[in-house]
Amino acid sequence: MKMRMGATNSFILLIFFHTYINARRAITYKLNGGRLGDTIMNCAKCKFYSYIYNIPFFYRHFKYADQLQLSIFENKLPTTKYKKRVHVSSSKDITLHKKEPDILFESHYYSKTENLYDFCRSHTSFKATLKKMFSPKNPQEKKLDRNYITVALHIRKGGGFDLPLYSTQSYNLPKRKKYADRVWPDKFPPEQYFINLLILLSYLTDNQPIYAYLFTDDPNPSRLLEHFNKVIPPNLNIIIDCRRNHNNFNTNVVEDLYYMSLFDVLIRSESNFAKSAQLIGEHKVVFRPAHFYWQGNALVIDKVQLLVPINKRIQRLTFSYYEEENNFCLIKKLVKEALDIPEEDQSTSVIDVPNSALI
Repeated sequence: MKMRMGATNSFILLIFFHTYINARRAITYKLNGGRLGDTIMNCAKCKFYSYIYNIPFFYRHFKYADQLQLSIFENKLPTTKYKKRVHVSSSKDITLHKKEPDILFESHYYSKTENLYDFCRSHTSFKATLKKMFSPKNPQEKKLDRNYITVALHIRKGGGFDLPLYSTQSYNLPKRKKYADRVWPDKFPPEQYFINLLILLSYLTDNQPIYAYLFTDDPNPSRLLEHFNKVIPPNLNIIIDCRRNHNNFNTNVVEDLYYMSLFDVLIRSESNFAKSAQLIGEHKVVFRPAHFYWQGNALVIDKVQLLVPINKRIQRLTFSYYEEENNFCLIKKLVKEALDIPEEDQSTSVIDVPNSALI
């Protein structure tokens, strides 16, 4: 009996010791001072390490965190001091110290991980965790009309947070020494990029009904809406919508992130806000800029990458706007399959892609 009790006590002590060690090994992230998209990508990388190495995750408070479910279901970093802190730039920094007790790992914005979008497709439980973390506490119920192909366009303008834009859009800007799209061109594609892809998508789907919503930090989204409606050919079956007022870089942020994730198609820039929506979303088709060049003061996105999730992998295809129409056959096939459009559907006449749109 004594031996049995001794074994039981030893087992309990072992569990207690293991729990203590795990409790004294944790991972968090360093705040990078960026906008919400930057912070979410930073936080998601940290959660990736936590998931892979089974290390308790603590979040550091950031702007909008109290509006996210993250603040309900995850633990905030305690004030307890750790004996050692380890700067995590890659998985190697964790494996080198994985057996050490009383340690706090700190990842950062530039930490190297697997491609998180691909990882989410092959690890659905991880994706579900991220989606839960970065969803609003009280999401507003917004139902999308499933009689349309729904398209989210993330048009980043800066909204007063970033530097002004240099490239020609539909207005002229005073000359300044620094411009946001000169520093990060693919984060600020011109309106022409989104117009091109909307027209192309109509062609790829045989002019099926499309509902497109403009997500933007522009303080005057109605101007964008007017411009899109003016240049989109009237024979295309496209309805364009946006928030008409009370819009800026620091309003409706969490709501827009969540709502953007619900659409069938995402046409995005390289902004981390749009990438975050892609990460937690169920988009059937994603377009992103793949190459650009400057022609005078015009920023031209001449190559685009198409991403189509198929089961647990991502089909990627990069194409140029300037290819002949018959070279779009593979792209058209992928898009129609992803959006469940029958190949034999000829309910509307196939439209030509206007050269004027492909600039």
